[in-house]
Amino acid sequence: MPLTYKLMTAMLAFTGSVSLVTTGQMNPLVLSTAIVLFYGYFRFMKGYLPAPKWTVGTFSLMTLAVFIVDSMVITGDTFLAVAHLTISFQAIKSFDLREPWDHLQVYFMALLQLIIASELTSSIVFGGVFLFFIVLLVTAMVFSHFLKTGSLGKFSIKMPVILISLFTIAATVLFFVAVPRTQQKMFGKGQTKKIKTAGFSEKVDFGAFGEVKIDPTVVMRVEMDTGLNIPYYWRGIAMDYFDGTSWSNTGGRGMPVKKIDET
Repeated sequence: MPLTYKLMTAMLAFTGSVSLVTTGQMNPLVLSTAIVLFYGYFRFMKGYLPAPKWTVGTFSLMTLAVFIVDSMVITGDTFLAVAHLTISFQAIKSFDLREPWDHLQVYFMALLQLIIASELTSSIVFGGVFLFFIVLLVTAMVFSHFLKTGSLGKFSIKMPVILISLFTIAATVLFFVAVPRTQQKMFGKGQTKKIKTAGFSEKVDFGAFGEVKIDPTVVMRVEMDTGLNIPYYWRGIAMDYFDGTSWSNTGGRGMPVKKIDET
């Protein structure tokens, strides 16, 4: 098997795993399996024999057990546990690349990792990783096709890679623009951690939560007579409209209410 093909398989595995790392939500302990990933592909590039099947099977069962514990105890989140599982899969698979189908499994798992990462982050860094992955995946698929048909070396793969990559990226951008954005995520509840700022807001969403960023801006100063021993209540804002999910302030003028003396 050509060294270039091996290199592209390794790069795709690493790119998929890196996409998850860029989200900043992976468990550092799980990321330690990246060391195994490096060693596995080092052996693969050097042409060493794959690991025995019983070894691969044993570690696969151990990984499945860790996944169950991860989803129930460590992270308590099945979605993040699946993300951790894909990294472990890539590490194990680096020792078990025997047939062409094994390489396709690496490609598929790397693509799945990017899909998961897209649910976990909205960082511009992920966009760069995604574009790199698309070009690399197209190159690997074209290279594999030429290798299988025996056309490798007879024709240049540069032009097919460029054309297919441009078409794929254009189709992706068109799909992204055409599909309306909704609050509903592909895998149910959105996993992206939202950042909230302390202070007053013109709108309050029920059930909204996330990391709170402290805002040191002074909103008011109060002077009072320290001799008065009565409770004080401060009201920042009053909401007057509820749409079923959140309260908001329409900014309309209030209606004056006159107090009626019952006596």
